[in-house]
Amino acid sequence: MHTAGIPAAFERLLAYSQQYQVRRWLADVSNLPLVNTDEQAWLSETWLPRFKALPIRTLALVLPINLHNQLVVEALLVEGRPQPRANVQFFSDIPAALDWLTPSALVAGRMENEWQQALPEWDNRHASRSGTPQAAMMNP
Repeated sequence: MHTAGIPAAFERLLAYSQQYQVRRWLADVSNLPLVNTDEQAWLSETWLPRFKALPIRTLALVLPINLHNQLVVEALLVEGRPQPRANVQFFSDIPAALDWLTPSALVAGRMENEWQQALPEWDNRHASRSGTPQAAMMNP
């Protein structure tokens, strides 16, 4: 089940980012299911080159709680580093990431409320895919 879930979720992130020309990302991969070797290869060989082509300039990343997945994320970031145009920061929670990502406390508060309101809806729509990455994407 989650072998199809991770690529499908990451494909949706690419599609939304392309459609809306997203420049700033908050990616919460804290509860991402354990990434297997096939998924890691797919992320590295298929997804990452396409992600690098996006106009992302700022990436706030809520790190996985699982050490294995932390290493997977770090490896992807190292592979993606030849493109130094994105400013990447790591966080342990969403509010801190939003504070860094947004231009003001007011905007951060609004985004945090939207995020919290969207989570139950996300969980209900994707119950069979729980643990897939969640992202807030913003344009300047």
